[in-house]
Amino acid sequence: MKPAALTLVVAALAAALLIGFISEWAKPVIKTNQVNYQEQVLREIVKAPDAILVPFAEPETGYYVTRNGSAIGTLHKVSTHQGYNGSIDAWLALDLTHSIINLATLTHQETPGIGDIIHRGSTWLNQFVDTGLTDYRYTLRRDGGDFDHVTGATITSRAYVEMLGQGLVHARAIKLEARDEPE
Repeated sequence: MKPAALTLVVAALAAALLIGFISEWAKPVIKTNQVNYQEQVLREIVKAPDAILVPFAEPETGYYVTRNGSAIGTLHKVSTHQGYNGSIDAWLALDLTHSIINLATLTHQETPGIGDIIHRGSTWLNQFVDTGLTDYRYTLRRDGGDFDHVTGATITSRAYVEMLGQGLVHARAIKLEARDEPE
């Protein structure tokens, strides 16, 4: 092997080892940053930047939200497979009376433009804030419920409204289980 080729092979091996070392060294830092960012986003959803999020028994499904040692609500991951193009996943933030504080869509496969009604900051989503199961029917008005749909996005609207209703029913069950636990 010529000296130039040998030098090139040694340089390539050294670069590969260096890249591999840096990659392995950075993995825990990246993971920590991802967790911190996710917690920051969740605190924004519950509108409490100083909140402590305590995972449910199944951590991927939600959190109890506390501030200064007192419970202030819950955060639930909700999903449906009834969207126009497939699944919709969202976070549903509730206060202690099971009223919706806020909600944020995580992922969806809805048609761009038309499906934008479920993006964070959408005025259509605002109709759900301060609503709960006791006073509202989580179906579209056109189906006898209490919520508006968006023309051209009826399937998305219906899927989202029903997903929220099912999430509230599930949240109520979780809250009752938590109350029944011995102190």
